[in-house]
Amino acid sequence: MKRSSIIVFIAFLIVLGGCATIKELKNFAKCKFRYTNITQTQVAGVDVTKVMNYKDLNFADAAKVGANLVQGRLPLNFTINLQVNNPHTELAAMNKLDWIAFIDDKELVNGVLNKRVEIGPGQTTTLPLTVTADLIQAFKGESKDKIPTYAFGLAEKDGKPRRVGMKVKPTINIGKMAFAYPGWITLSQDFKTE
Repeated sequence: MKRSSIIVFIAFLIVLGGCATIKELKNFAKCKFRYTNITQTQVAGVDVTKVMNYKDLNFADAAKVGANLVQGRLPLNFTINLQVNNPHTELAAMNKLDWIAFIDDKELVNGVLNKRVEIGPGQTTTLPLTVTADLIQAFKGESKDKIPTYAFGLAEKDGKPRRVGMKVKPTINIGKMAFAYPGWITLSQDFKTE
């Protein structure tokens, strides 16, 4: 009889722990999200953080971008800083964050942040997401003249995102099982709850 009581008690603790973990995910999904800025924007190894169009490139940088185009590739890299605010009175947490990056509402690339993130009550944290894509692969079917335009003017001169969009989906682990938030959370430059 004591043994069955211990088993019931252990099962109760597991369920209770699982409920707390699910609550952390619910709190995380109800956090306020925004992206604040884009940094370290490079196309074909050329810093284009403050470049608004192809004409703003100097001769050497334009030649480097052009050479990559001729070779059939145009690598784009940038970091977008995502801020998450927990307005709750309890911990918000996640184990993984799936994300999708867009340029001009066209899907660029998707990725995963495999990292446990905990945000205390009333706290805000910044998650830097590194976006890496080949523009030629991402925008197949577009003319080679148009493809480089997707790399320029992604942000204002102060770094505020201008043409980039993001969607995220948090996941939390309970034991060996992963539970993803149902649906995607669309980000903007202002704090909002999905």
